Amino acid sequence: MNLKKLPHEELERRWFEKTLYQDMTVFPTMSDHPAFHHFIVSKIRELVPNASEETGVEIGPGHNPVLPALPFKKMLFVDLSKPLAGNLQNTMIPIRRDAPDRGFDYVPFSKLAQGRSIAVVGDIRRLPLSVEKKAGLIVVNNVLTHIKPGERNKVVAGLAEKTRALLIVDNHYESKLEIRARLRNFAEMVQKSLSLQPESKEKQERMHRSEKYLHPTKQMLESEQQKMVNVKNIKRELAENGWKVATSIVRHPLQKIVILQARRS
Repeated sequence: MNLKKLPHEELERRWFEKTLYQDMTVFPTMSDHPAFHHFIVSKIRELVPNASEETGVEIGPGHNPVLPALPFKKMLFVDLSKPLAGNLQNTMIPIRRDAPDRGFDYVPFSKLAQGRSIAVVGDIRRLPLSVEKKAGLIVVNNVLTHIKPGERNKVVAGLAEKTRALLIVDNHYESKLEIRARLRNFAEMVQKSLSLQPESKEKQERMHRSEKYLHPTKQMLESEQQKMVNVKNIKRELAENGWKVATSIVRHPLQKIVILQARRS
């Protein structure tokens, strides 16, 4: 299943359903953009400077895993989607060049992680037994958004028992007023782009869909808010249990992304 081809209404309705993602073949994530992928890698370097001595675990790597860009001794990749987990060896990893242009080279996963990695099908709520008791790092990139809000703290607490460092990347929590403004901005950008395209059935459908974002309903705002991860409670609970925690926010015209870095004191 290609998430991009799934009808929007169905995606909204099934956002928290585990079965939606088990056969996913294409799933866009924040790390699709090479510059942001590199930014996440830099945050991992801050957390685990001695990666070559540690085991790294990445939950929900999709088709853009970040761990292969680092020299972890061992790497475990856990994805709910069987097709994505099975195809991980065929992905290409963006590596920033040292050249003046600061561009990216795309290196095969198999070349970077050969002999050091295992990919398995698994659920963040019930990690496979192959996860080490104390991994050096667990990365959770764009996964908590698909866990119901009331279950997220418990999920993170379970991860904290299995690692010495934790990196969470996800949609930052916003007020309904902020969401309304962002959706309007998104709709205006879509409509401006569509106005330059020739008439077609697809154009009409996308234009009609964008009208909903110009005037979002209360239900739509609440649905959007549920997808966002409020890290305040997560941060507090980790700190109360002896973790050193820091958060940062990356702003984008269409969304805000929160990055939580945590390490055992």
